[in-house]
Amino acid sequence: MEAAQRHQKAFNNYEMHDRVIAENNFERVNLWSIIHLILMITVSIVQVVTIRSLFEAKSPVGKLLRGKK
Repeated sequence: MEAAQRHQKAFNNYEMHDRVIAENNFERVNLWSIIHLILMITVSIVQVVTIRSLFEAKSPVGKLLRGKK
């Protein structure tokens, strides 16, 4: 009976260790996903503003990008 309890406790310890690793990996993946999402949204906003400024005659950014002073 004691041997069975030892084995069960050992398996429970393995399970707990693996669960902690899985939860840490889950948190890490979520963090990097949020970072990438924020970066993609920022880049898309910058691209839209840049493209719009190219088509506006009075835009200082557009003038800079077109090379006009």
